[in-house]
Amino acid sequence: MLHILWMIIKFILILLGAVLGFVLLLLLLVLFCPVRYHAALIKNADDSLKQITAKGGVSWLFQAISLKISYEKGQLSNDICLFGISLQKLWKKIKNRKKKKGRPKTKANAAVKPSSPKTAAVSRQENVPSDTKSENPVSPLLEADKGESRPDVLFEEDSFEEEIEDWINTEPKKVTKLPEKTRQKSDTDNRTEEKKESRFKKAFAKFDDIRGKIKEQKDFLSEKRVKEALSLVWSAAKGLICHILPTKAEGRITFGSEDPAITGSVLAILGMSFPLHKNRISVNPVFEDQNILEGKIQVKGRIYGCVLAKTAIQIYFNKNVKYIINRWRHKED
Repeated sequence: MLHILWMIIKFILILLGAVLGFVLLLLLLVLFCPVRYHAALIKNADDSLKQITAKGGVSWLFQAISLKISYEKGQLSNDICLFGISLQKLWKKIKNRKKKKGRPKTKANAAVKPSSPKTAAVSRQENVPSDTKSENPVSPLLEADKGESRPDVLFEEDSFEEEIEDWINTEPKKVTKLPEKTRQKSDTDNRTEEKKESRFKKAFAKFDDIRGKIKEQKDFLSEKRVKEALSLVWSAAKGLICHILPTKAEGRITFGSEDPAITGSVLAILGMSFPLHKNRISVNPVFEDQNILEGKIQVKGRIYGCVLAKTAIQIYFNKNVKYIINRWRHKED
C-alpha cells in the first residue's frame, strides 16, 4: 500500500517538475531570446512614389515564429509562418479540400428520360399562336357621392344696442390686459439679464478653477521627488530607444531637385542622421536641373525582453515613482 502511494506521489512530483521546467524555459526564452526585425526600402528612378517597394519582417525563436509584410505595386500583403510553414497557404489548402468534398458527384453518362405524352401535348399547345386576344374587363366607374345641399345661413343683423353692449364687454378687458403684458415683458427682460449674469459668473468660476489646477500642477512638478522621478524615466526611455534602434544599416540614396537650394537643405537634414547610421548609408546629391530620387536602404535590429523587463522594474520599484502614483491615486479617490 505504501509502495503504491509513494509511486503516485512520485508521479505527481515528476509532473509538477516538468511543468515548472517548461514554464522556466519559456520565461528564459522570452527574456534572453531576442525579437529580430528587418526592413528594406527600394525606389527606382523611373518609378513613382506609389510604386515604392517596401519589405519587412519580425521573427522570434530563431525564425520559428515570423511575420512578413510587403508593399509592392500598390498592394499590401502579409504572411505568418510557424516553423517555416505559411499559415495562410495552409488555410487555403484546407478550404479547397472542404470545397472539393462538399461538391455533389455528377454522373457522366446519365440517360435522358423520354418525355411523357402529356408534357408533349402541353408543349405543343404552348407553341400554337393564339388568334384571339384576351380582353381585360373594364372596371366600372364609381359614382361620386353627392352631399346634401346645405341651406344658406341667413345672419340676422344685430341691433345697435347689442353692438354697444358687446363693445362695453370687450374693450375694457383689452385695456386692463395692457399693463399685464408690459409686466410680462419686464419680467422676461429681467430673467434674460439674470441668465447672462449667471453665465458670466459660471465662466469666471471655470476660469478660476482652471487657473488653480494649473498652479497646482506647477507646484507638483516643482517638487524634488517629482523631478528625480521624471529624470529617471527620461534616462530609461533614452536607453530603451538606443536599444530598439537598428544595429545594422546600409544602403545608398541618390536625390536631386531642379532648385539647388532645395537639394542643399535636404542634404543638411540627412546629415543630421549621421550618428544613427554612422556613414553606412551613402548619400549622393545631384545638383542639376532635374528631379531624381532613387535608392535602397536595409536595416536590421533586435529587442531583448530582459532589457524591457529591467527598465520596467527599475521604474516601477523606484520610491519617487511610487510617490507620484500614490498622489494620483489619492486625487482620483
